[in-house]
Amino acid sequence: MSKRIYVADDHKIWRDLMNDIFSKTSYDVKTFENGKKLTEAYDNEKPDLVISGINMPEMSGIKVAEYIRGEDTKTPIILMSTDDYDLSQYNVSFMNKGRFDLDNFRNLVNKLIGE
Repeated sequence: MSKRIYVADDHKIWRDLMNDIFSKTSYDVKTFENGKKLTEAYDNEKPDLVISGINMPEMSGIKVAEYIRGEDTKTPIILMSTDDYDLSQYNVSFMNKGRFDLDNFRNLVNKLIGE
C-alpha cells in the first residue's frame, strides 16, 4: 500500500511542486489550499506524513501541527516557510522555502517515512 502524504499550502505553485516531486514515487499525495482543509481530511484518514506551509489563511501550519500533536505524536510533520522559526516545541521538521534544496527535501522525506 502506498504511503500517503498530505500537503497544505496557500500557494498553488508549492502544491504543484510537491505533486511534481512525488509524481514518480510510490507516494499517494493529497494537496490542500489551507490547514483547515488538511485537518478535516486528517480527521477522516491519517496520512503517513504532513507537509505544510506556515503562513496560510484560515489555519496556519503551526496550528496544523498543534492540532495533529494534540492527538498524535508519531506522524512526521514538515513545516515550510521563507522565514525561520523555532519550532522545537512542536516536534516537527522545518525546511526554509527560500533556501529550498530538492535533494535535501527528498532525503528528509525518505528519512521520515521511507519509500
